[in-house]
Amino acid sequence: MHDSIILVPWYEADDFYRFRRMQGGSNMPSSYDEWLGKAVREVTRLLAKGQAVQIVRLTPDTYFEWLTRRCAADTNEERLAYLGDMTARSGCADRCDTLASSPRQAHTHH
Repeated sequence: MHDSIILVPWYEADDFYRFRRMQGGSNMPSSYDEWLGKAVREVTRLLAKGQAVQIVRLTPDTYFEWLTRRCAADTNEERLAYLGDMTARSGCADRCDTLASSPRQAHTHH
């Protein structure tokens, strides 16, 4: 069993396409179905290894507001920072890792 929780960014179909059109979306799969299949496989793989997983839904409007407050541009790094910020607010920052929008690209928050 692992001590940390992997945060997995999760998109609804409409939100996925909005995020994909943004500057930081260039590394995302071309379709929602492709992304969803990869995401489900990665979550299943992590759970099979005994890893705790927390799915975090990303919504464009909240993310845009967060970017504006930081005077930041949309990049994959900012999306990871956003997940980290959301994690800190939820109180699990000391035990959460972040799975990047592209499966298998993990970013650790320790």
